Amino acid sequence: MAVWSSSGVAPRVATVSQPDIGAVSPGSFTAMAAPGERPRPARLGRDRRLLNPKDFQEILRDGRRAASSLVGVSVRTARGAGRVGIAASAKVGGSVVRNRAKRLIREFFRHTYRGAAPYDIVVSVKPGFADLTYSDACRSLHEVIARAAGRGARGDTPPRPRH
Repeated sequence: MAVWSSSGVAPRVATVSQPDIGAVSPGSFTAMAAPGERPRPARLGRDRRLLNPKDFQEILRDGRRAASSLVGVSVRTARGAGRVGIAASAKVGGSVVRNRAKRLIREFFRHTYRGAAPYDIVVSVKPGFADLTYSDACRSLHEVIARAAGRGARGDTPPRPRH
């Protein structure tokens, strides 16, 4: 924080002491930690995200699908630790809107599946999802995932045409 001197000529920088937290930035920690313990990172790690386009395609092809007016999901039983992938096209909005939607979804999964999720899930965001509050977004995601997970092998949705 810059503080102007009385003459108004040269700014000086006020120093603020920071707690010693090692090499990790303070924004990447959860607010609560047990006394004497280092806080756990508050993020959805790479091991809990779908990163390979081939994995996205397999889940979209073989998974059980369900959708609402704001979000669509494709769910497949996880072969290992469950992961989540998020698809937000330009139809959702600009980059700020798409990133808000993705943050809402990541936060939902981080809180809902603290351990590994039992499913590999691809979430397709639709226009209007980013305008929801966090609690409304959680409710919408929970309902759609429960519908998709409760269906049979392919569910009641017809297979997608292959062109």
